[in-house]
Amino acid sequence: AHIERGLAYTAAGDTGLAVEDFTRAADLDPASPAPLRHRAAAHLAAGDLSAAVADFTAALALAPGDPDLLNGRGAALARGGQAEQALA
Repeated sequence: AHIERGLAYTAAGDTGLAVEDFTRAADLDPASPAPLRHRAAAHLAAGDLSAAVADFTAALALAPGDPDLLNGRGAALARGGQAEQALA
């Protein structure tokens, strides 16, 4: 329920409420990378690049090699001016 509501908030541009719902979802299922993936995307949409990178990195610890997570982290790093790290 929290992920779905967070996605709706993200689509509506309310990234603050989206982050709250994704955080609740992550607390309820700490072994799942999905809430972290979505929270990272909300942070990225809000322009909070360091939080986005942190969440993508945490999600990758749960799902190593996931191409969507790698792309998301790379995008956040590149937007933050860290192009070399984005390519690594």
